[in-house]
Amino acid sequence: MRVSGQVACNVRTTGSTWQQSPIADNRKMHTEAGGCETKATPASVSSHRVGATQFLRDASRHADLTHHHFDPAWWRSQGAEVGVASGRGQVYFVRAGQEVWALRHYRRGGWMARFVADSYLWCGWERTRPWREWHVLKKLRALGLPVPEPVGARVIRHGAVYRGDLITSRIEDTVTLAHTLQRRSLGLDDWGRIGFLLRRFQDAGLRHDDINASNILLDASGSFHLIDFDKATFAAPGAWCRQNLARFQRSLQKHLDRNSQFCFDAVAWDAVLERYGAPSGESLRGKAARTR
Repeated sequence: MRVSGQVACNVRTTGSTWQQSPIADNRKMHTEAGGCETKATPASVSSHRVGATQFLRDASRHADLTHHHFDPAWWRSQGAEVGVASGRGQVYFVRAGQEVWALRHYRRGGWMARFVADSYLWCGWERTRPWREWHVLKKLRALGLPVPEPVGARVIRHGAVYRGDLITSRIEDTVTLAHTLQRRSLGLDDWGRIGFLLRRFQDAGLRHDDINASNILLDASGSFHLIDFDKATFAAPGAWCRQNLARFQRSLQKHLDRNSQFCFDAVAWDAVLERYGAPSGESLRGKAARTR
């Protein structure tokens, strides 16, 4: 399981037609995010600074957060750690009252991680990864989309760079789509609901450039959830919509190439496309998906 995100474009919808607002027109495009900056700003959003550290939370749900809330060792000392998930770094699950929180420290991936483990260039509080991801999740939750609830964020500045952390509520009783398909097949209706889920997020303007089989969760009731919003943006519809869909298909195909027992085939993909609203057979490139 992983949890993640980053924000972007201030747009509004009229019916099914996207229109960019005059305010967004005047905002500078953020090159890293690939869109205009935006945020969810309900009255309950609370931000406070302690020295070089900035905290963000929803005051209507959670009391003030301090450094120890972001420290897995502190939770462990309280006997409140309930699990750890691997990924880029680790996600720690801790029991906070009646909830289970997921704690994640931002770490770099790819070639850059060889030189810089967990620091990022400081370009202002509102351009930090924790700030963006927190607001992306808050906005998606307000739209009724199945994503983790943001609890809090922390940014620690060190001169020209910063390090960051994010806390979200854990989505209970879930496994990744990749884990599920390694063990059993899904019905065509399930595949169709995945396609419909991806379409819902895109219709909301969310550009998620890393949709893969490990970023979709299936819960005990059979519902699907999307996670990992690092570098995600809000943008007007464009070529990225089909690119994100193709990225998801490549992820499934990669699992199949590595494991012939992985439960994915062309029929399943057509079910995804049908509910998504794309022509059958689209994006199936490379080795043909095996039919079972």
